Amino acid sequence: MKKMKRLEHLFGVLALLACCFNYMVDGHGITDIATPQPLELHVSGMEHCCNTFVIPNATWDKTMACVNSTAVEHANTHLNDGSARIGIVTFATKNIWNYTTYSYGIGQAYAENHGYVFKHLDENSEGSEGFDSRDSRWNKIKVLEQALVGWGKGLDYVVWVDADIAILDMGLTIEDVVSENPRAHLWSSAEHAGSTTLINSGTLIVRNSHFAKQFLHAWWSFADRALFSDQEQFDLLYKYCEDQWASSSSSAGSHSQGGANFNTLFPDLKPFDIRKKVAILPPDALNSDPPAMTQQRPHNQVLHLMGEHTAFRSKVFQAGLVEVCRFLRMQGLAKEAEFQHALQGGVGDDENYGDMVLENACGTGANPDVPKIAGPVSATSISQVNILKPQLGLTQASLLQWTLEVYGQEADEALLTYSNSAKQGKFGISESRRLANSVHHYAHALVTKGGGGQYSKALDLRKRVWQLLQENIAGRRQLAAASGGGQGGVKVSSDWPELLKVTAEAGQQLVSIDEIAPIQRVAIAAEVSTLLEEILRVCHHAQRPAVQHMVAHMHAESGLLYLQQSQGSESLRYFHKSLLLYRQLSVKTGTHILVQPLTALANVLCTLKYFPQAFPLYEEAIRIAESNLGLRHKSLSNHYLNFGISQVEAGNMVEGAVLLRKVLHLCLINMNHDDNTAGNEYNAVCRKAEHYLEVAMPDREDRNQGL
Repeated sequence: MKKMKRLEHLFGVLALLACCFNYMVDGHGITDIATPQPLELHVSGMEHCCNTFVIPNATWDKTMACVNSTAVEHANTHLNDGSARIGIVTFATKNIWNYTTYSYGIGQAYAENHGYVFKHLDENSEGSEGFDSRDSRWNKIKVLEQALVGWGKGLDYVVWVDADIAILDMGLTIEDVVSENPRAHLWSSAEHAGSTTLINSGTLIVRNSHFAKQFLHAWWSFADRALFSDQEQFDLLYKYCEDQWASSSSSAGSHSQGGANFNTLFPDLKPFDIRKKVAILPPDALNSDPPAMTQQRPHNQVLHLMGEHTAFRSKVFQAGLVEVCRFLRMQGLAKEAEFQHALQGGVGDDENYGDMVLENACGTGANPDVPKIAGPVSATSISQVNILKPQLGLTQASLLQWTLEVYGQEADEALLTYSNSAKQGKFGISESRRLANSVHHYAHALVTKGGGGQYSKALDLRKRVWQLLQENIAGRRQLAAASGGGQGGVKVSSDWPELLKVTAEAGQQLVSIDEIAPIQRVAIAAEVSTLLEEILRVCHHAQRPAVQHMVAHMHAESGLLYLQQSQGSESLRYFHKSLLLYRQLSVKTGTHILVQPLTALANVLCTLKYFPQAFPLYEEAIRIAESNLGLRHKSLSNHYLNFGISQVEAGNMVEGAVLLRKVLHLCLINMNHDDNTAGNEYNAVCRKAEHYLEVAMPDREDRNQGL
């Protein structure tokens, strides 16, 4: 009898081994379907850090020391023996290590699992004397440039990730990502719809090639970095390269334009087709479509907390690393000596040994996140426990809840502080941004959560911020006037343009809220326009395009206000002004910024039944979107949908059906099979296309033709 029970325990342990020693699943590239995490992670270095520092809830500095030591040892080993083909690098000044420790830990676990190397650089790293001390966002370009000729010269690819990025999908492989665009030398995600820049540089994959080295150097040196962000300068360079390629067949010489010289930027290259060299991926491919608390989808593989505050980033990334460590602890304990002891027959007469091993190996008792297994221990029951959470548990629902918690507290504190001294003009750009951003995030989360008066609370908060920022501006004007300055378009302080901009942005947010009475919104729009005019007078001339983007946006908002008041002619006047200004800006920054204003004007024209004038605008917008952003940019479906509906409304059923079939084709390409909720915006586009196609083609056979 005892021998039989011993055999039963042994079989239970063998089942445990079968579950806990899973082999790693094959990797994959970018996907729009939620993909299970690997069944096992091969990360002995990070497992040590997890058991020593993360699980015991050590301070971030001790965790950072361990993660960095592990990363350095892992990188040196694989760089020295030549086994590493891909390197990942980030840069973080020491003042933000209290959250980058955790994103770094997640990244190191990811890199170690795939045999990549991970470098975490700071202001004291070798080569940092060449970094940009004014705007750390720029340093990614110099870091990549140095990597390709320095520590990563033997690698095939070097990947940049911003310090506020975490890789959520441990099965994602860089090799699979680049294989989808094999001729490219640089890969990046497109910016989200409506952005003023073409790409988001939070994640960049760079081939170790001669072209990539020259392109990075040109990106760094093309214009004055003090006047443009890295993404803005990328747009300038991208447009320049497009123009040089377009004119190369008909012009000769040095290909100079706008002060730049092609032979100086690219000494060994002839004009090239930039669209073949740079792969622009969908917005959420290697990035987040912000804000993640509302836009995160179950298939998203990367989380980028752009524009978020330190406390929020720390909370989110720490939760992600703790989940990785929970999984590693379960995986590690399952391989400990107790198993060997059991396999060798040293279980004695304890009939509960199988449950005891399960308890110790998979942490079911100690970890409340792991469900207690009822019934006999088996391979199936263990596999249900020892699973790495999808997206490391950093789901949209979790992000929304944490936003409410973190920014709710920050907003209360900032409002209290600011209310006490705003009229005295005591606050500079740092305090003003903290107030505006914390309330903006919190209010957005309240609206997303909905119910229980949340919307009215969010609206009251936004109104209060607008009032306080205006009071602070007025107070600072008075202080400047008392000292003999700040009049007639003169800067009140060095941060004056930025203070005006933060205030104008708060006003813009109110103008777009339909629940505010139109007459109030018109008054706010006028005040915002006055602020923007002042910014244009006091800012550097090279920074004016960024402000003009805001002016163009306000023209569109004003046009929408007049449309809601049934003043069609005045509405069209403002939308035309908006598009004209965007066209002027596109000469330098690229035509991608025209997509939204083109479709906005076209939508208004169709609302007013001016269909013939609208259709060419839709065609131009779609042509630009397809050329710059590709079929995987989901905003393209909206443009085709609006164009198709307008054709149907105009009585052009055949033309409308062609466009609506195109929408459904894009739905098949881009549909999130893991995200079929009724409220999903993209699925709503597909359903609307189906409805209008039925209107255009009542006969089922006609509708299905070409699908």
